[in-house]
This record gives sequence, C-alpha cells and structure tokens, in this order.
Amino acid sequence: MKKTLLAILTLLLVTACGTKTPDAPEGKTLYKVGVHGGDSLLAWREVVRILKEEEGVDLEIVTFGQYPEPNAALNSNEIDLNAFQHHLYLEQEIADFKYDIAPIADTYIAPMGAYSATYKSLDEVKDGDKVLIPDDVTNGGRALNLLAANGLIELTNEANTIPSVKDVVNPRNLEIIQIEAANVPGSLDEVNFAVINSGIAVDAKLDPKATLFIEQVDLNNKEPFKQYINLIAVRTADLEDPILKKIVEIYHTDAIAELVDQDSNGANIPVW
Repeated sequence: MKKTLLAILTLLLVTACGTKTPDAPEGKTLYKVGVHGGDSLLAWREVVRILKEEEGVDLEIVTFGQYPEPNAALNSNEIDLNAFQHHLYLEQEIADFKYDIAPIADTYIAPMGAYSATYKSLDEVKDGDKVLIPDDVTNGGRALNLLAANGLIELTNEANTIPSVKDVVNPRNLEIIQIEAANVPGSLDEVNFAVINSGIAVDAKLDPKATLFIEQVDLNNKEPFKQYINLIAVRTADLEDPILKKIVEIYHTDAIAELVDQDSNGANIPVW
C-alpha cells in the first residue's frame, strides 16, 4: 500500500513539474488579454499560437463591447493585459478611476475618420447637419479637433488637448450629438455623418478608405499623434512579468504588423 501511494505521489509530482513554465510567475500557464470587439483578432490569435508553441503558456482572448470595460477588468485582476486604447484614453481613465495600470508597449496608430451613409466627400456637408461623435472625454475631444482641422467648427482659445462641446464655436450650426463610441456606427443612418474610431469602424464593416476626411498621420513625425498611439496595458505590479514581456516581443514582429494591417483593412498603422 505504501509503495502504491508513493508511486502515485511521484507521478503527480512529475506531472506538475512537466506543466510548469519556468519563466512564468508561480508556474502560471494561462494569461488573458482583453480587446474591444473584433479589434486585431487575427494578430492576437497569432500571438496566442506562438506563445503556446514557444513558452507552453496559454493566452485567452477576452472581447469587450464597451470602452470602459477592459481597464476595469484589468485593474480587478479578471484579465492580465489589454489592447484597445491610446495613451490619452488610458491617462484619463487612470485619473478618473485611480487604476494602478500602465502601458507596457505601443502598438499602432488608428486614425479617426468621418463616415457617412449618404455623403461621399467633405464638400457635401451642409450647414445644420447632424454629426455624431463619441461621448467619452478623450475620443470626443479628438473628434472635435478633427472637425476643427477640416474647417467645420472652431475651438475657443481656452480649448486644450481635450476640448469639449463647451469649447466649440459653431458658425455652420452643426448639431453635434454624443453617444458611446461603440454605438456610433449603428446610428449612422440617423445623422448626416459621424466621426468614428477606426477599430470600431472596421468592426462595423465600414471602409476606412471611404471616409469624408480622416486624420493624417506621418510616421516620420509621430509627435502630434503620440497621445493617440494605441498600447498594451498591464497592471503596474506586472510590468516586469517575463511572460508579458514575451508577449510584447512576439507582438512587435513584422508578421504581426502584417496581420494588424490585414485585420483593419489598412486603417491601423503599426508604430514599432
């Protein structure tokens, strides 16, 4: 009986040691990454495959439907990293909710554009038109900056990097309507045009090459758009986690860059 028990214990010990990943904290073999909708799923599925092949670690992709959800999930330990937001959005979330999370790597720039179910060009926009923009502080402000850059509104001198509708001078009497970013494409038929984040636009099967106007990005001069560069975020305590660093290493490859481009129909521009 003692020999049998010893054999069983030995077998369990060998099995446990065989499944442990030496580089993972406390033998952790499952990580979870949060994404928004279908954003960059091709790229992340390839990261999943490579991580399992090279490290024996599973990476589960968790999709969220609303922008505020992935950071809340990360902060509460429901996931281990997320990839859906730009720096300005993360900074605002940390300020608002005191999250103890931080960027571990940059991913791509996702230019914001104006889409319409009826108009084909900026020249068709009329005085008094209805325009939808996101209602969160950072993307709403970004949309207003884009409208101003294309001569549709003006912003007061008090407007800073993140203007609000209170900063708008509106000589063309546009009716600016704000709703949750993820819901903008579904309401496109109810307005004349809408300003939409590219990831959400692609998820909604909109063509980023058929915008009325779009942010112009120069990769040789990223300074004006550095706050809009998307990122991978982790809990601050996990910044030195070797598996998270390995995920970044896998992501920052030419193969993943090609999948990011394919995933977004050319809308998302890798920055590594």
